[in-house]
Order: sequence, then structure tokens, then C-alpha cells
Amino acid sequence: MDFIVAKQTAMATCIEHKGIVVGLQSSDYTTSQFKAFKKSILQVLRYCDHVHLVLVEAEYRQYMNDAGVVIPTPTDPGTSPNFTGLTDLAQIEHSKAIFNANKIAYYAQEGVSDAIKNIISTNVPESILSALQDEDHGFANVTALEMMTAIGDVATDNEAFSVAEMLQQYRTMPDLEANEPLGNHFHKAEKLAKKLSTETPNPVPNHGALQVELLAHIKAHGGYKDDVDVWEVKPPADRSWDDFKSFFKASDKKRRLLLKHGVSSQSSPFGANNVTDNEIDVKISTKVAAGLAQITKVVESSLDEALATVPTSTSNRITSSTAAATKRIEELTQEVEKLKKENGRNSRSHERQRKMNKQCPHCNRWHPYIAEEKCYGHPNFSGEVPSGWKKADP
Repeated sequence: MDFIVAKQTAMATCIEHKGIVVGLQSSDYTTSQFKAFKKSILQVLRYCDHVHLVLVEAEYRQYMNDAGVVIPTPTDPGTSPNFTGLTDLAQIEHSKAIFNANKIAYYAQEGVSDAIKNIISTNVPESILSALQDEDHGFANVTALEMMTAIGDVATDNEAFSVAEMLQQYRTMPDLEANEPLGNHFHKAEKLAKKLSTETPNPVPNHGALQVELLAHIKAHGGYKDDVDVWEVKPPADRSWDDFKSFFKASDKKRRLLLKHGVSSQSSPFGANNVTDNEIDVKISTKVAAGLAQITKVVESSLDEALATVPTSTSNRITSSTAAATKRIEELTQEVEKLKKENGRNSRSHERQRKMNKQCPHCNRWHPYIAEEKCYGHPNFSGEVPSGWKKADP
């Protein structure tokens, strides 16, 4: 089909010009190096006529030298054109032509997007984009613009900072409500520490001290409460700076995913949407129990018929075997009952969680896995509120 060819052609054009990209060889790069990298990416996209993929609207208007230009955003027109209300053959052909043009434009942009994201990711150190990369889908759910923004965020100014300014930046706590992942803040802190180690004769504050401050900051936020509890009971050997980064990068990613998509829902063959794993287990257990009961009924009926037609000696042996089989079925049934009771407790726990699948009125934050009465801002909360914690702005 023409639109598939359009996508493949667009990808090939990008890949053909990837050699002009000025890559970032080290994670310690300057703003001017980033600008050179971005300029070379724009050169590649210019050959594909899709420079808007890595520019915000203001940059795009400046690039095009047109204050009124709008970033093109082709969308998938669907599987077939809409001929509703059209009776004239010429109108139908015109509608078909527009549909095909839109389809080709959409798939061409998809092809360029896939190719340029691959070019970007292979021309920067892996650690720079690790916070955006999904374990299973890579960068499939991330735009090229988001990738370039993340790369630009960790570039350092060309002009030398004063030691006081660098120390202030090093100790600045991240805004946990901002769009920037926590992993980017860790990366910036390490870059500043490296620069400080070459700029000052005195020892730089070690990451251990920063880790203590960051933990207090994360704890005060309130949205990481469960993960903070898990972290604080880890043995000292498992609480190094690298462990801390890895643990809270994952925690931050999970929290942001919940905020972005709300509480995850899924369709289940056992019923409606929003069915939890435990509810599915309960339904499975119920079906297994019903199956065992049916099997018992059929087996007993068949054996009764068989016993009526065999000699007495054989009948005794069958009766003995039947008793053993019946006992085993009873044992299996008891195990299923235990499983159902356990799943019932888990389901009640999940029911409590579902009640918190909205913004908490006591702290104006989302914490779906923390009951409302355990919120630091709840008027009846009797535990210790971390120093520095405050209610978020509505």
C-alpha cells in the first residue's frame, strides 16, 4: 500500500543522512555541545521535511521565520474514507484522494519519528535517556521532542560557575511535581559533583550527605510513603548511593505512571473492566471448585454403574479405589476453599485501594496505595509527620 511505502521511504531518508549527526560522546557535555548535536539532528530532519518533531512551537516559528505558522500534526484518518452524504462520483473521488493524502502524510511522519528517535538514542550516552526508556517498549511511547528536552536539561553552561553557585545547585532539592524525572536530577547532581571536584581544593560534599537530604525531601512529599518505608528497613549494605538512585528512580517512574494514566485498568475475560488480579483469582478458584464438584458427581455416577455390573471381588477393589479418589478430591476442595478465603482478604485490601483512586482531599496528592486515614494531612492521623511536609497546592 502507498502509505506503507511512504513510511519506509521516510525512514530510509533519515537513516541515509544519519552520518551528519554530531554525537555526544560523554555524559559530561556543555550547552554548546548540545546545541551542535541538536543542529545536526535538525539537518537530518530537514531532508525529511519534519524539523517540527524536535521543536516547540516558538522554536518552530523562529526556524520557519513565520510568526503565524502552526506545527503540523497529521493524525491517522482511519481505515477507509467517509463517503456519507456524497452522491456525485467526482466528490467521492475527491474525498478518496484527500483520505489517501492524509494517510500518507501520517505514516510518513511516523516513519521519520521512529528513525530519528533511533538516531538520537544511538548518539548519546545510554544513561542520559535511561529515565525515559521503558524496559519492554524502549522509546515507543516517548516523542523525539521529549528525548531532546531531556538531553538538553542535563547540559552544563559553558561559562564556569562560581563554587558557591555550583554548591547551591548541588544541594537544590528537585521539584517532585514537575515533569522532569527524578533520574535526571541524580544525573545533574553527579555532574556537578564531578565539576566541583576539579574546581575546589576542599573536599566536595559526598553523595551520602545529599542522599540524606534527598530522602528527607522525598519523605516529606508524601507520595512515596510505601517505598520510603521499604527503603528505610533495608540493611546498610543495600543503601548505597547507587542503590538509592536505582530504587527511587523506579519509585518515581511508578508514581508518575499512576499520575499520567490514573489507576491501571484492564479488560478481563471474567467480567467488566477494572478487575483486579485478586478478583480474577477468586473467579478462577470458584470455577475450579465447581469443576471439582462436577467431576466428583460424574465419577461417582460412573462408578455406581460399573459396580452394578462387576463381580463382588472386583467391586471391593473398585470401592477401595473410589474411597481413595474421593478423599483426594475432598482434599483438593479444601485447598480451593483456603485459596478463596485468602483471595477474599486480598480483594478487600484492593477494595480499600480502589477507594483512593482519586486525589486525596487532605494533601491534594495521588496516593492510591495509601489509605486516606493514613495520609499525613488527615485530621485524625496519629503518626509522626515528616519534617518539612506540607499540603500540596490544589
